[in-house]
Amino acid sequence: MLTWRMRNRSVITDLGEHLSNLYKLRTNSYPESFDCAPGGLGSQVLRAICRPDMNKAGFLPKGQLQRIINCDAVKKELMKHEASLRKRVPVCDLRPSPSLEDLEDDARKICGRGEPSWPVYNRVGSTPTTPRFPRHMRSDQRFQKIMAILLLIERPSRIRSFVEEGVCDADLPLVKVLTKRIPFKRWELRRRKDRETHLRCFEKWRQVTLEKFEEHQWAVLAPFFARDLTAPRKVPHYYLPDQVILPCLVWERQGEGGFGQVYKAEIHPDHHDFSQHATQGSKKDLFAVKQLCSTDEADFRKEVEILKRISRHPHNHLITLLATYQYLGRYHLIFPWADCDLGAFWRTRMPQNDEDTARWLAEQCRGLASGLATIHQYRRTSTDSTLDARLVKGTDPGKRPTILFCRHGDIKPENILWFPWPSGPAGNKGVLKINDFGTAEFTFQEVIPRTKALPITPRYAPPEACVPEIGGFIGTSYDVWSLGCLYLEFIAWWCGGWPRIDAFMQKRLAVDNISSEFLVGTFFTFINELHTDPRCSEFIHDFLVLIRQDMLVVEGEWGQRRLSSAGVSKSLGGMEQRAARYDGYFSDPAPWKSTAVSLNCS
Repeated sequence: MLTWRMRNRSVITDLGEHLSNLYKLRTNSYPESFDCAPGGLGSQVLRAICRPDMNKAGFLPKGQLQRIINCDAVKKELMKHEASLRKRVPVCDLRPSPSLEDLEDDARKICGRGEPSWPVYNRVGSTPTTPRFPRHMRSDQRFQKIMAILLLIERPSRIRSFVEEGVCDADLPLVKVLTKRIPFKRWELRRRKDRETHLRCFEKWRQVTLEKFEEHQWAVLAPFFARDLTAPRKVPHYYLPDQVILPCLVWERQGEGGFGQVYKAEIHPDHHDFSQHATQGSKKDLFAVKQLCSTDEADFRKEVEILKRISRHPHNHLITLLATYQYLGRYHLIFPWADCDLGAFWRTRMPQNDEDTARWLAEQCRGLASGLATIHQYRRTSTDSTLDARLVKGTDPGKRPTILFCRHGDIKPENILWFPWPSGPAGNKGVLKINDFGTAEFTFQEVIPRTKALPITPRYAPPEACVPEIGGFIGTSYDVWSLGCLYLEFIAWWCGGWPRIDAFMQKRLAVDNISSEFLVGTFFTFINELHTDPRCSEFIHDFLVLIRQDMLVVEGEWGQRRLSSAGVSKSLGGMEQRAARYDGYFSDPAPWKSTAVSLNCS
């Protein structure tokens, strides 16, 4: 793992602190102002801790840290400490009392009030106003997190020793180092990048107090998730220590698939900068976090490499991968949160058989085919030089190909997500996006030999995936068959809602005559039924013919081939153009009076 992390520049090991600093400067977030409430600074910090699960440790949001640990509040805390000290200790044993100016200077040091040493970005995509700095250059020293930890463990007076030694927020988290140099101490806390240097600021601390500091430091170290503005197309990967407290206000388990468990996560707004990636109308702080079942790095990289390349050139109908992280030995992927999948959409909504709904159906189906075409023939660029050839199947042609092929392998309603889209061309009917690339794979050739059994969903799997005698090869046309099945159910929804889809699924339980292992069902009888449905328009007729003649094709029979996904998208675009020329094309009922109309594939 270390080797991969070292050569992958998008790996983040500082909990996102560098990106958080840039975000704070760009947005002028976290203003340092707070009305001191009764109970002292320690009580304010304690009340600000977010603890969604009372059985687990909480975290202090970044905004609250900046608002509470500000210059005025820290100066008052230092003054209170000085006054308390002079009441308890004889005056002759004390150093000279610090002046008000000295306390103000100390407070400014703790809060890091000075000119930043990093470049300032005024807006997303803008260029820095100063030259780009080295990635690991430290910002001005701050001690706000140190101060918050000391307040939580009721040792705020120790802040001076940290300031004097220069042990600042950038040094957190401090790590345990076994030691024998100090009696009665099993370990010391030291800088993680300098584990040899003893820290004098902890010399007089008891072991139990050290343990409290080590435990409470994680409350102020919740990670910040964002894309690097200097490389916005790169998907960052976070390496999170096991002690990290995730900044999630909601963490609810959702559906589970064969490759991972999905959680609904509400990330605190102070701890992410993904708002610009949210779909219009969706909640900007809600995300879907997929936890992979496999702990193998190779499985993680296989799925992520495909998603990373999709996310570099976003498509409106393909899911965008926002970030990934490794935590507690498991790999996690962060995506925008969808309101539901297409299957749930069908079950909970009855269609309005009007022109807007038909137009939306055509637009979404064309978009899904276009999204598939994007991955079916992926054009490599100079930025893809890092793609490991071991992640690409098939025979290596010996030179760097400009085009790779990718089969999704599991197109079904559960893997099509529905997002609200209030300003979309069809109103708030939403947008559909293809999700779950767990079975996808890059190949050098469009068609490769099938060397093993494939994980399939029988209702949407093509004949070549189920029947060995039909052919030992699979390719991108695999997805075209699956998409044709999904389109047919979409039309069934248009003609009668979920009850019509359910009736179709029941008929599909019948065994096709080709093979007892291949459950095709009564596809074409059902297509004929839809042609005679009273709600069937000329658009639906043309769509059904496209599905029957160009998508649900058993390849190899009489040399027939399915239409490519790009061809399907182009055909649906042609139907949209036809609708612009002919009124009523989309929604005016025009059912066939008889099913005897020829549906030959010739």
